Amino acid sequence: MRKNLIFKLTFLAIFTLGTSHVLAQDKTFNARIDPLSWLVGRFNITGDYSITPRTSIGPSVGLYKVSSDALDVSLYTIGINSTHYLTANFLEDGWYARPFITYSTGTAKTASSSESSTSTAVGVIFGYAWFWSSGFNMNLGLGAQYIDSPDNITIGDTVYDNPGYKGTIPSAEWTMGIAF
Repeated sequence: MRKNLIFKLTFLAIFTLGTSHVLAQDKTFNARIDPLSWLVGRFNITGDYSITPRTSIGPSVGLYKVSSDALDVSLYTIGINSTHYLTANFLEDGWYARPFITYSTGTAKTASSSESSTSTAVGVIFGYAWFWSSGFNMNLGLGAQYIDSPDNITIGDTVYDNPGYKGTIPSAEWTMGIAF
């Protein structure tokens, strides 16, 4: 656990502070992470590639693993988002709208059996982005998403409650990134 935390903090420091560039107009890519999720074991990264001065599009990928004595759960997520900058251009401070869609697949395993499940989410986040001359940036936003996921998972003869949900829930983001 301690080695894992040291790795995460080291990666975050290198990611955010170790890549100091002078912000230039030719930068077209921004890579972002959610540092709070990383601290609890949910690893994800999102990319933004500029396609117009006020629009970017990019992939997101994620991994979450949790284990107990009786159950191991793994969740893999892939998605796409498009950021529309409402008051500024790409890589400039300003308000944005970010629609997204994600697809997740998960596996729950016990010593004797396993079960898989999938879910999808579609939503939009409205927020504000700050960009520094080094390329470092932060995004803070709120929105809503519709989730379609199973209510429980059956493994062998045991039914495990899954925090599954079908409906609309709030969505939030706080990300840190580096533009290059």
